[in-house]
Amino acid sequence: VRVALRRELTTPGERFYLACVGDLAVGCFKAVFAGPRVFLYAVGVVPAWRRLGLGRTMLAQAQALLCGASGCVLGLEVETHNLGAIALYRAAGFRITTTYGYHALVVPG
Repeated sequence: VRVALRRELTTPGERFYLACVGDLAVGCFKAVFAGPRVFLYAVGVVPAWRRLGLGRTMLAQAQALLCGASGCVLGLEVETHNLGAIALYRAAGFRITTTYGYHALVVPG
C-alpha cells in the first residue's frame, strides 16, 4: 500500500488534498487534471465530522483552488446508492450527466 501511495502521490497531473481542523485530518480528495477538466476522486469526510458543512466547504474550496477565476469543468463520480453524497454534490451545484450500470459475473471456482 505504501508503494502504491508513493506512486500515486508523484503521478503527474494528480494531486491529493487533505482537509484539517487544527491538526486533525477530517477529509480529503484527489484531483486529476485532464486539460480544461478537473475530476475529483475519493472525496470523503471522516464519519464523526459529517453533516457539519465540511464537505460543502471542501467542494467550494476545491472549485476556487482548482478552477480559479478563469473557470473549468469540475467533475466527479459517485455511487448511485450514495444518497448523502449525491445530495451534497447537488447542493454544491453539481448535476448528474451520466449514470453507469455495473454488472457482476460470479465464476465458480
